[in-house]
Amino acid sequence: METDYTAAGNFGFAFDNPMFSDRVLSIEILPDPVEAQPSDTLVIKQKNGDGTSSHGEVCTVKCSVPGAEDSISSKTQDSDSDSMIKESLSGEEATWSRDFSTVHRVETIHITSAILAIKSPYFYKLFSNGMRESGQVAKMRIHASEEAALMELLNFMYKNSLSTTTLSSLLDILMAADKYDVVSCTLYCSQQLSKLPMDCDLAFSYMDLPSSVLQAVELQQLTNSVKQFIAVQFRNIVRCENQVLNLSLAGIEAILSSDDIQVCSEDVVYDLVLKWAEVHYPQLEERRKILETRLCHLIRFPYMTSLKLKEVTTGTYFSPAIASEIVLEALFFKNETPYSRPELALGRHVAGENIGNPDQRFVERAYMCRPVKAVVIELPRYHCVVHLNLTLKECESLVSTRHINSETFSLGKHGFHLSAYCTMDPQSESQRFGLYLVMQGNKSECLKIDIEFAAWSKNEEKYKTEYSERNTLSGRHMVGTWNLFKTTWKAFIADESPYFINGKLHLRAIFYCNRL
Repeated sequence: METDYTAAGNFGFAFDNPMFSDRVLSIEILPDPVEAQPSDTLVIKQKNGDGTSSHGEVCTVKCSVPGAEDSISSKTQDSDSDSMIKESLSGEEATWSRDFSTVHRVETIHITSAILAIKSPYFYKLFSNGMRESGQVAKMRIHASEEAALMELLNFMYKNSLSTTTLSSLLDILMAADKYDVVSCTLYCSQQLSKLPMDCDLAFSYMDLPSSVLQAVELQQLTNSVKQFIAVQFRNIVRCENQVLNLSLAGIEAILSSDDIQVCSEDVVYDLVLKWAEVHYPQLEERRKILETRLCHLIRFPYMTSLKLKEVTTGTYFSPAIASEIVLEALFFKNETPYSRPELALGRHVAGENIGNPDQRFVERAYMCRPVKAVVIELPRYHCVVHLNLTLKECESLVSTRHINSETFSLGKHGFHLSAYCTMDPQSESQRFGLYLVMQGNKSECLKIDIEFAAWSKNEEKYKTEYSERNTLSGRHMVGTWNLFKTTWKAFIADESPYFINGKLHLRAIFYCNRL
């Protein structure tokens, strides 16, 4: 079959020309349906990836062939259902199902079967099964909304070009090309769409196509570009929450695939995904299916807080078996010592394109609040051990951003976070690295704490205590040190610095509370 439209000739002169045609194509136009067609009608029914039908994607195809009896199966949008093409036993037209709308009008076109067959396996099967004599009439029944796209598609198979390049027209033609398996037109539409300015209108309209269309090999480059645009456009999912909640399944998948979502923690991502699922799939069973089969692997559960992971096990969004598997995997990941944690996800992931290991669950996003591993130990003395990792790049950025906060962790009823600073030595006016423990909540509450900050040292191959003190901490106040390593900023980030292992600084905070 011809798949490269540039390699074929222009046979536009033969389109609908009786002199160069061997068959007649009769296209019966139906009014667009309001409801889905009954199951006892011979229809082509296209479905989205989640199993729901799409508007304007149902049509009936029928060929009337005098003196012949045969049936053919042709490819449709849904790989599980073939369009039924039947031939009548006499010269009269067969009776259509009474459930179909009345034919609005009929368009008749003279066609050259060889041209259509070489461009489309769909028409190849049609003409090679029972329609071996010229002059026979092939009948197609479509809805009115499909007419313009089908006519453009038929023209393309002759001329190798389209008369329209508008977004809506190209998307309609793309749907028709996929339905009738005209690969060369799919590729052409992809190239024309790539020439249009990338904006939200194009991205949303394109991603609303059925997933079976988006999965076409010829569309992968365009699909990846659209996904990346959506991921960048809505990387601040909190600020754009209303727009994100209105995205299609493919759109939300594009956002979740990105490592550059601007959120404080993965908890925010998880809550938004649940909210999106409730909006689009109000039925529990259907919602759970989408979450478990399409979205679950895009949520970075290992970077969620322990409190949020507990919600996963106690909630109803996932089946008990799946919820247990998710949480256990996340906890095992958290239990690995940060500096010895296996590299489960190599490289970063740009929307639509994996770099390195494709398992994204273990890839850390660019969280505005850095993830921590927090463990509460009750005996012999109630305390909390917190691990915080910072990359060299993040530490260097402190010169301009001044501070980086960790995600919130809890001890008893109180919430805390760590805050790393680029501070200034008041005497030498040189920059230093500072680290603080911040207590959240009511200012009137006071806690007596013992705190210890340590960093992993390459020289000693263990955590080295850099700071410790006993102090009183109240809500919205912090305790710590402005000069954790007692060295200049330049020495701290130097290549020979003993604190960075493979480009990461591994910090540990231990604090005891005397009253909770």
